[in-house]
Amino acid sequence: MLREAPYRELLASNILSKIGDGVHLAAFPILALQVTHDARIVGVVSAVSFVPALIGSVPAGHFIDRHNPFKIAVYVDVLRAVLVLSFWLLVATGNVDAFTLVAIAALLGVGELLFDNSVSSFVPEITPSERLPKLNGYLSTTRDLCNGLIGPAIGGLLYAAGSAVPFLVNGVSFVISAALLARLTKARAQNIDDGQESKEQQGRSNSMAGFTYIWHDRGLRSILAAVFVWSIFGWLPEGVLVVYAANQLHLQSSGFGLLLSVTSLGAVVGGMIATRYVTLASAHRLIIPSLALYAMCMVPAAFVHNGFVAGALFFIQGLPVLVFGICSTSIRQARIPKHLRGRASTVFYFAGAGLSPIGLAVGGVLAASVGPGSAFFIGGVGILATIPFLLVGVRSLAGEANADVNVAVSAAS
Repeated sequence: MLREAPYRELLASNILSKIGDGVHLAAFPILALQVTHDARIVGVVSAVSFVPALIGSVPAGHFIDRHNPFKIAVYVDVLRAVLVLSFWLLVATGNVDAFTLVAIAALLGVGELLFDNSVSSFVPEITPSERLPKLNGYLSTTRDLCNGLIGPAIGGLLYAAGSAVPFLVNGVSFVISAALLARLTKARAQNIDDGQESKEQQGRSNSMAGFTYIWHDRGLRSILAAVFVWSIFGWLPEGVLVVYAANQLHLQSSGFGLLLSVTSLGAVVGGMIATRYVTLASAHRLIIPSLALYAMCMVPAAFVHNGFVAGALFFIQGLPVLVFGICSTSIRQARIPKHLRGRASTVFYFAGAGLSPIGLAVGGVLAASVGPGSAFFIGGVGILATIPFLLVGVRSLAGEANADVNVAVSAAS
């Protein structure tokens, strides 16, 4: 697959963009704390990036379906480059305040919402259905490797060299990413129509057509429910990991960083395995096992007080993360009609990223009232308790993975 130019260019664009994101991810909160000296504002800046996914998913999906998602991805990368490079100038000249930080975080959140869902919409147009798991595997694995390991490590080093340097690097990464996307062959790009819907389908009343289509398909409905469950229960401990590491595992800051790296490493290993072995015909069989393995590692973590044992659990817990994402994304891309992919993609995006702040907030309450281990225990038990309800719907995917789903489009529009 990687011998073909379009896939190489898409993957190279993804790598550069996600390294830039990782650099930004490490440097931005440090800058926010340095500028404001207020942990509350740092928290607000972090939370604001989730707001576009929470309130903008429906209009974003409708916008993507009404236009060419390939062009949207290129234009968004160009606009993000302009935004981040302008921010670099502000940082370099010392003209950054709390309002600027919040505004940048919100605008980049909008860009991520549009870019990620545009890519998800055009990926099925440039690759056959049977190759979707492999391409999604490459994209997901490089994303986590670059955004979770390489980028943050580089970002910390660059910030030490100068507070503005990471943002210059991030801006340049967006420029190169846009150029690589624009170089995708014209024949591939032209397969994606500028207007994916008829005018009759473009009305405001059709904004929820993606959700309606998913709701009328039992298999897709079950995958959406699994994403929702993972988002709520799986995110319970994420916001209190630093408290868990310090108070329960008694780790220093370096140990906490290693703990996070171990989870990302597990995810990358799992993604590499899935990329090599998962097919569209077998993807549905891995949805429930991935969810169960993740949850089964959360429960014992609640009672662990040793950093090495916790690290082993976190590594194992990381293994199914990308497997679940690769399988669920490939299945929905293959099953959902072209003119609904934008709106359907943003429904899943909302269920994942958009609702994650709920899990983070509840996890914080649990940690404060009971202890950080409780977030792991309740999260794991919550996921395991929902699995029996998800089984029937996920099993309905058997035998349908390689075929188009014959669901009436009228049910959606």
